[in-house]
Amino acid sequence: MLEAVIFDMDGVLFDTEQLCLLAWEKVIEKYNLKDIMHICKACIGVSREKSKEIFETSVSKDFPFDEIRSEVSRLCHEMIDESGLPEKTGVREILSFCKEQGLKIGLATSTRRETVMSHLKRANIMDFFDEITCGDEIQSSKPSPEIYITACKKLRVNPENALAVEDSYNGVRSATAAGVKCIMVPDLLPSTEEMFKLSDKVLNNLLAVVEYLKEML
Repeated sequence: MLEAVIFDMDGVLFDTEQLCLLAWEKVIEKYNLKDIMHICKACIGVSREKSKEIFETSVSKDFPFDEIRSEVSRLCHEMIDESGLPEKTGVREILSFCKEQGLKIGLATSTRRETVMSHLKRANIMDFFDEITCGDEIQSSKPSPEIYITACKKLRVNPENALAVEDSYNGVRSATAAGVKCIMVPDLLPSTEEMFKLSDKVLNNLLAVVEYLKEML
């Protein structure tokens, strides 16, 4: 029985992954950094701390990650302040549908709580969520199952009675490793054979997820 739907945030609710990559491109050009965009993409869906680990392993331990990432973050916030927080298609429709059906609604994001709360308040969707679990509140980042295990405990549901909506490989891996069924809605990363095997379904957008949920309930 489906009791809860747990959403990732960046790339699922908000079109912020694209903004982040654009900011990375600008910083890479500014500092004449070369051949690291593939590393940036490898960090999609993981926490800042895990991203730092990936950069230090892939580039060097001397890579000034904190300095570079802070500048990337500043640019992202500037773009959001200037142009607004871009929502993905179907955000309000799926949140409203879940609420109307009496489903618990959770958020499981690798982003830090300060940024999460700012985004949710800016978009005026905070009240939809029963529980929020953020990247700076857990020990192991996605693809570890910890964040989804924690989210299910907060929502007081068994993992097998929850459904995750994810856009990244690490997010899908995290949810399914926790025993949570998962729908992948690809954003920057295309679906792969692994994602088709792990996911219950791969759908184009959140409106398609609403239709899928109607068939489940």
